[in-house]
Amino acid sequence: MIEYIIIGENNSSKIKEIIDISLMNYDICYKIVHLKEINHNTNHLKVYIITDEIINNFKTIKLIREKYNDWDSIIIVITKQYQKRVQIYDNRYMVLDIIDSNEKYKERLKNDIQLSIVIFDQKHKMLKYSYKNIFYQIKLKDILYIEKQKEGKNCIIKTIDKEYMIGKNITKIQELLDKRFIKCSRSYIINMEQVNYYDKKENLIKLNDQSTIYEISRNKKTEIINYLRNVE
Repeated sequence: MIEYIIIGENNSSKIKEIIDISLMNYDICYKIVHLKEINHNTNHLKVYIITDEIINNFKTIKLIREKYNDWDSIIIVITKQYQKRVQIYDNRYMVLDIIDSNEKYKERLKNDIQLSIVIFDQKHKMLKYSYKNIFYQIKLKDILYIEKQKEGKNCIIKTIDKEYMIGKNITKIQELLDKRFIKCSRSYIINMEQVNYYDKKENLIKLNDQSTIYEISRNKKTEIINYLRNVE
């Protein structure tokens, strides 16, 4: 579920219309809510669209980022004041976009809304499977690596705080994952977004939990380096 929160009265009905049009071809649940209706305890991705009147002194953005400690939600600002745009960037509040309302903003807002779907997918994609009559849903972003067991065909999924068994071979598991996962050897699939660094000389990968993967196939070195450098 994605919640779109429009803050401010400037063109609010027009913005709602743009949201509906932007998402009409997507099979995704969303709703447009008011600021007072927000439940900060849910796991819904929130997209704040903020217009001029409310944004003075960054009170709303500071409320979202600092008071609620919410650094995951997406913030889009629509303003006609250039100085405000500069100040928002200078304060490093991780705003997705600041749109000039003096110009034709509809298309740009539409693109931002569609980008929010991409971000939603990245954060909420699940690996879904059953093992010994138990059904599991594991967020892809939480997976550190997947390791083939030395005996048998089963694998172990290592996440930030747990380990899970999965009754599939490593090749079949890779088919269920996305491009952030690289099969770096016969025994390991690594979530490249969880990589802290790759030591090319020692040929090892250090993950964000400080665990180390030593099994890196020679023919995977270039692929790993290109991913870390954002090279297609």
